[in-house]
Amino acid sequence: MLTLPFKPYSNLSYGMQGSMMEVLPGFGGSGQGSGQTALALNTFNGNLFIKTNALLIEELGGTIDLSYCYNSLVPTDSAQWHLSCVSQIIEQSQDVLMILEADGSRVEYRLVADERNKFYAPKNTPHAGAVCIKQDSGSFIWYEPSSGNTREYGRKGTLLKTVNVKGHCLRYVHKYNPQIKQHQLVSIEASSGNQYCFSWESNACEISLKEINSQTFEPLVEYTFTDNTHRYLSSSEIIRGSNRYSEDFSYENALLKSISQQDGTLISFELSKAHQLKKISFEDRATYVMSSPIFNEVIDDNAPSAPPLPEAPFIIKVESNFNEAGIIFTHDESGRYESVSSLNEPHAPQTEALSFAWDFIPGELEHHMHQRHIKKIIHTDGS
Repeated sequence: MLTLPFKPYSNLSYGMQGSMMEVLPGFGGSGQGSGQTALALNTFNGNLFIKTNALLIEELGGTIDLSYCYNSLVPTDSAQWHLSCVSQIIEQSQDVLMILEADGSRVEYRLVADERNKFYAPKNTPHAGAVCIKQDSGSFIWYEPSSGNTREYGRKGTLLKTVNVKGHCLRYVHKYNPQIKQHQLVSIEASSGNQYCFSWESNACEISLKEINSQTFEPLVEYTFTDNTHRYLSSSEIIRGSNRYSEDFSYENALLKSISQQDGTLISFELSKAHQLKKISFEDRATYVMSSPIFNEVIDDNAPSAPPLPEAPFIIKVESNFNEAGIIFTHDESGRYESVSSLNEPHAPQTEALSFAWDFIPGELEHHMHQRHIKKIIHTDGS
């Protein structure tokens, strides 16, 4: 089957949460260029997901991810780029909480009538079974039984603390920026005593590390933006140690147009009017073209796309005079894969295909965990 230089995945939201393609090898998705930029495409709704040259640091309280994530289907009046080390409650009402996760996905938690101040994540989502409890003070405690992890959010929805199952924590400090009318992360303090500092300038952010018992700050990564709203990432540069590398981002009509890296790697994108990925080109390799009925729907430019019908296939083809290879993806109504098959692969003795069977795992109560776990992957040859 065709190997792709980006990762196909499927879920109902933005971000990569809930993707089941991670269990399937050979579909590509490794980092691109010297910046090791991670690219992924949601074959259910057309969302383009990008993660910058990630700097991951293991701490006692968990992994600190200092990269930025991009989701093309996020409305352009919101931030399509999101700092990967922090989540946030972005909407609060009497019955609903909306949590912006670290990868840019948005999860809607709903109040359960018979349980006071308890908002539950919906079924068939990565955090199914998680609960967010509103305190009398107006703050929120989030708890996920399956992992044992806990989060604490302030009254304004900013993340204050995360605690893992071992009791190790990360503490987050935010400061209100009146210029953009938002709270911005200014530091993360780990259980080890290490402190990660975020210095925001008019159109830049430098992240540095102050280790315990040290008086100096070590620069780690610097991000620049197109303007002082910090919504559109202009460049990313890892500056820790001797392995410095950078990447630059260009836009057209507020949509991402290309990524260029210092080693000469150039990746170009063509998005539909509804912000779905239609074409991705690698200057030194091939161009990949996407086709799906979802691209033909008339959708407001500031709204995410409607999901396709379950029977509508999503096709990725290589645009080449010599190669007509491609992959066809089909899904059910919940965005789970039903089949993945080859399209016109030359010299192939038969069409290579995978189909999927799922087990339904019910929760104890209606608002508790209801999930479909993958049960079987069947190849064309019967294996």
